[in-house]
Amino acid sequence: MSSNPLAKLRVTYPSACRDHTHQCDLIKGHTNLKHALKHLHHLHPISVLQVRRDDRVPHHHATLLRRVEHKPCRRNVATARVHMNQAAQNEPIGHEPTLDGVRLDAAPYVQGAHPGARLEGTGGGVLISGAGRSRVEHFDEQVQGVLRVARVKESSHKDVVARRRKGRPRAQAEQADRVGEQRRRGRGRLEEGVEGFGRPGVDGRRVKLACANWASHLEPAAAEGLARRPVSDIAARVAAMGFNCVRLTWPTYLVTNATLASLPLRWSLERLGMLESVAGVRVNNPALLDLPLIDVFREVVSSLARKGIMVILDNQMTTPGWCCSRTDGNGFFGDVYFDPNEWLKGLSAMATMFNNTKYVVGMSLRNELRGPKQNVSLWYRYMQLGAEAVHAANPNVLVILSGLDFDNTLSFLFKEKVRLSFSGKLVYEQHWYGFSDGGNWETQNQNDVCGMVVDFIWAKGLFLLQHGWPLFFSEFGFDMSGTHIGDNRYLTCFLSVAAEMDLDWAIWALQGSYYIREGILAYDESYGLLTWDWCTARNPSFIKRINSLQSAFQGPGLPNTQQPYYIIFHPQSGLCVLARSSKLLELGPCDESNAWNYTSAYELVVKSTGQCLQAQSVGKNAKLGTDCSKPSSKWHLISDSKMHVSAELAKNGTRVCLEASPDGAIRTNQCKCLSVDPTCDPESQWFKVILSSRDIPGGDSILQLPSLGPWPPTSLSS
Repeated sequence: MSSNPLAKLRVTYPSACRDHTHQCDLIKGHTNLKHALKHLHHLHPISVLQVRRDDRVPHHHATLLRRVEHKPCRRNVATARVHMNQAAQNEPIGHEPTLDGVRLDAAPYVQGAHPGARLEGTGGGVLISGAGRSRVEHFDEQVQGVLRVARVKESSHKDVVARRRKGRPRAQAEQADRVGEQRRRGRGRLEEGVEGFGRPGVDGRRVKLACANWASHLEPAAAEGLARRPVSDIAARVAAMGFNCVRLTWPTYLVTNATLASLPLRWSLERLGMLESVAGVRVNNPALLDLPLIDVFREVVSSLARKGIMVILDNQMTTPGWCCSRTDGNGFFGDVYFDPNEWLKGLSAMATMFNNTKYVVGMSLRNELRGPKQNVSLWYRYMQLGAEAVHAANPNVLVILSGLDFDNTLSFLFKEKVRLSFSGKLVYEQHWYGFSDGGNWETQNQNDVCGMVVDFIWAKGLFLLQHGWPLFFSEFGFDMSGTHIGDNRYLTCFLSVAAEMDLDWAIWALQGSYYIREGILAYDESYGLLTWDWCTARNPSFIKRINSLQSAFQGPGLPNTQQPYYIIFHPQSGLCVLARSSKLLELGPCDESNAWNYTSAYELVVKSTGQCLQAQSVGKNAKLGTDCSKPSSKWHLISDSKMHVSAELAKNGTRVCLEASPDGAIRTNQCKCLSVDPTCDPESQWFKVILSSRDIPGGDSILQLPSLGPWPPTSLSS
């Protein structure tokens, strides 16, 4: 047996309570290196840990820890992020969470590996040295806890998007039916009398769903993030970001498989080798650690309810795991893991469980039906059975039906309606992502793509609103880093439709990271509202941007339901045009917006003053005036997106468009990016003239809307 090598590590970390740092040397002798530095969570806050390896141990025989970063949420709670090259097997490494440091073990990687390996703290960046050379190495995988083997590869955004796509293929860039023209001529209201949803709502007042998806359906079968933050803190964070609802996912086996349902959370994590997550739950949610998984699920619902957050229970999969793939056996009725009878049993059990829970307002019967077996006739058969099962067990909840093709299409409802024994609580759901909507967002003109995609989405399901059927966009999402051009363009288009149609929606996703996803521990969710450590918002500007869409523009119970007015919404910023004076128009909160009248003569008139919006010249601020007869006061919606608000200058006939300057001032400039050019960014000139029934700041209106029926069109191109 070879002699023991020396494993020496220096850990530098900031004190949670003081301004200086502490250092300690950790020495532990073992035969050779099998793996090192596992189980790095909830130690005293670690800022940087660095490793130097002696080259006498072959590269493939060592587990090399590259860098550990810590961003504490609050005092004495540490979360480590590990960038690694090769991780060994799933054996834990002991630690002692003391102020003086952490005892780390190095175990054999393979028998007979060379002795004398040295892990030594260095000081600055991560340095791998030996045999006369040293280099800084960077690695893609981010792993927390018990590490698993991960191959080094160069990361790219395409990798992230490919992992996020849930296995679905990109939709073909087909031109949608001409129903898009119908979309621009009118819209339906959710007249189903749905209690607590859409229009109307509770006590005759609309309650709009502004939700975040919180995953609880992956391998641990527990809500993500319980090792990161107390469940009450997560619920409070949801409310603080302005969301009134969570779409909480669950696997069928959680209620149909007694062994899984009764498994303590601790055991569920340990069976997957996630000892670090066990330690995290012990610190953040100690009361949940030894509860059965089904009781953990109940407690998550209760925590949300205590914060006044509505819950929609979404059946994502049968077997716990990531969703979705066409070939995962969970896609459609009759698949290997999708027994319709077991599914019906699970729906009944879950509906019964929350029969008396006020804040559980809806149940989504199945997420993203898909795969080679999908067909319309079986969809009607089993979705109607599922709806009746939920209603029989819990008559108080909404019954939410997803479509086919990963919930991208409900077009078959054109021909045949769902027939149920109950009414007033049926809702359909549709998903819309930039990677599956048929749009070439990065390679084509943004106006062209947005117009085409909205027609496509309309033909696939958005048409239901025009026919008076409730529709819930239960998933949309984008790369929160803001670096993906296609996602950024898609998002602005989506937000314009969400404002125009006053959609109910749920963003994917709340979670900043997962216990494990697709075999990767501590997987970073780039679409997550929260950061990897669940401490803060990943994209604070987006939270501000959607604020105006988190409450209803229209619907029963709002102050001006009988006399709705128009607002001018700017989707790039999430703000609305405010007339501070006749010479000062600027972006501001939509709750402070003026009430505008958009007349049949294409005039935009402030209802309280009778003054109309006027263009002065290229590059000059727009203004209000009393002479509304000139071409400079006639505002048409042009381009395929119908978001360029355009008028002609009286002097020379030059066509200009409204534009928001970087400081928020509203001016007119030459219309840009109308078509063809794929590199041009039109978003500063994108506006939606939409209906609102919200309270009008500053008094009563003095002008009347034209008579267009009880629910006038919100897209005003005709």
